[in-house]
Amino acid sequence: MSLDITPIADPSRQIVQGYGEGEFRISERDYAGSVFICERETVLWPKAERILGAGQGFDPADLDDILQYKNEIDILVFGCGARFVLPNTALHAFLGRNAIALEWMATGAACRTYNILAIEGRRVAGVFIAVE
Repeated sequence: MSLDITPIADPSRQIVQGYGEGEFRISERDYAGSVFICERETVLWPKAERILGAGQGFDPADLDDILQYKNEIDILVFGCGARFVLPNTALHAFLGRNAIALEWMATGAACRTYNILAIEGRRVAGVFIAVE
């Protein structure tokens, strides 16, 4: 892991402790590849790259894994990789219709933003594309 960003937090919350070299360290566990993270769990989530690469169109079924948590999420922080790219407007609109605000940024900023919101006790989830 190339960058440690461990904050002091409630141990019951999933917190990003580090990222880089195609991996994440989240709540003392390592994940190789892109992830979905919410208050109670973190899972590998390879659909992130498909959503990122979908341009202005995407398959809403790709978000079924996230929408199962929709009653627990107010904000989805999406880390789009090493550099910022414009978000998919259809994705933004779809999440808005499901009462989930989308915050879109590069993965490093997304990890830090997620941690701050989680530590504040906000109803936040994240999708982070792995970066080298």
